[in-house]
Amino acid sequence: MCRITPAGVITEFALTTPNAGPTAPLTGKDGSLWFAEQNANKIVKFILP
Repeated sequence: MCRITPAGVITEFALTTPNAGPTAPLTGKDGSLWFAEQNANKIVKFILP
């Protein structure tokens, strides 16, 4: 996952499951990012620091 600011600064964040195949990202009401780890059969709530 990564964050790109309006100024173009890119910050990368590592996922905890290698080769997870993250798909279908959605933003939650609290600002968290939800996505499916297709290759790991998991649903993940990712909270940006």
